[in-house]
Amino acid sequence: MHFGSKDGFQGNSSLTRFWSIIAFGCLIGIGVYFLSEKETRWIIAPALALAGGIFLIVVPEKKTVLTALFVFSFQVDIYLRFLYGRAGSTEGLALPLVVIAGSILAVWHYASGTTRWFTWGGSVRLPIFAFLTIIAISAIFSSERFVGLTTLLYVLEYYFLYWLAFNIIRSPDDFRRVIALLFTILGIQASVYFVQSALGITFDFLGNTLEEGDVPRPGGTVSTNPAGFVSFIMPALMMASAIALSKFRRAVSRSSLILMIMGVGAVGLSFTRAAWIGLVVGFLAIGIIGARRKWLDLRMIVIVFTVISVGGIALLPKMLDRVSSDYQVNGGGPSNDTYNERMGLNKIAFNIIAHNPLLGVGPGAYSHEYKAYVPPGLNQWLSTVHNTYLLWAAEIGIAGGFVFIGIIATGLRVAYRLSRTPTSVVSICATGWLSAVLVLAWMMFWVPWTGFAYNGMFWFMLGVMDSAERLVRAERG
Repeated sequence: MHFGSKDGFQGNSSLTRFWSIIAFGCLIGIGVYFLSEKETRWIIAPALALAGGIFLIVVPEKKTVLTALFVFSFQVDIYLRFLYGRAGSTEGLALPLVVIAGSILAVWHYASGTTRWFTWGGSVRLPIFAFLTIIAISAIFSSERFVGLTTLLYVLEYYFLYWLAFNIIRSPDDFRRVIALLFTILGIQASVYFVQSALGITFDFLGNTLEEGDVPRPGGTVSTNPAGFVSFIMPALMMASAIALSKFRRAVSRSSLILMIMGVGAVGLSFTRAAWIGLVVGFLAIGIIGARRKWLDLRMIVIVFTVISVGGIALLPKMLDRVSSDYQVNGGGPSNDTYNERMGLNKIAFNIIAHNPLLGVGPGAYSHEYKAYVPPGLNQWLSTVHNTYLLWAAEIGIAGGFVFIGIIATGLRVAYRLSRTPTSVVSICATGWLSAVLVLAWMMFWVPWTGFAYNGMFWFMLGVMDSAERLVRAERG
């Protein structure tokens, strides 16, 4: 596929680069002088903009580097916020770093002339557009319109990540490059999780730290809870596992086995029961499809099962402690188990849905409204419902909840179709992605799933696999 010149820009002579760097250096000096008395954010933002300008002038292979920066920025949970705290201490209109990095990549493609090939998306675009439409309508009739606007902006940003992934992958090399970056992220986040678990703290890229309890359950740099961390790494973990368990791992990725063991170890240390069960479901899916497609390495299955079993035995005491732990509610004694607690929260959600079946209480408004729908006699810990499907149905109506399920189902169909193509990097990775969607769909049943990092990764992967299907169709044509 032709992408214009090698760097995307033509005619940059050495002399032009030299004087451009001098000019940018002067601008930095002037900017620091005038902004020295301002808040730090007003100094950092223009400095980053100027540094980005220098980057575009100096660095060769800009597409490769910008793509890497975009994908790696998924790990940095930093936001640029506007109207923070408005309408009941909301998080405001937020622009995550990954969206900013993606916008820079999109601008580069526009400057390079490659956006003439860009389209709205593939198989998933129709349910996404329906989802966005329902959210917008629900927000108009919501009593918390600003909250609805912030939620709509988040979903638009998710779609942007899907759209960008779908359009920047134009060749098999692009696909392999993105998968390699995701595997690198898996290794980084697993390593971070091991350090956090050993230290008993959660920390992020801003230097914020949070002390954990007797059984540390950190969230990497992508979340403040282990379920969010597991959801974030699951796509890369399942794809690496599919490759590691195949007969073609040496030809595809020799590090896949190490990455799989690291990822599984991190999931074990998360002490998240839904994640443990989901991991079993994911490996079963890989095993069934791999066996039917005859690319599964049975010897590797035995070796991996043995390694995981040994690790499970080592973690067994803490696992049993986690499983048998009681929760304290309303300042009183031990409550029922987690299942009963979540069923109580589900009753509140069902009550909201029954009273607001068409448009819900408004996108993002659940936490503002749910206390008015607590059934009489329900005396337990209260919070946002820990079920993503019920949460969307309660916020934007029953139709919106089904459309959200439709997005997941469409992603599954794309992955299944790709897994049935002739054995290749794409078909094996698609098998891993299919198993990851099954795991994530299971976890959505037990957690609210409202964090941006893992939601963004999910939508990004929808775009990656949608684009891979387009490549396969073009090859067949």
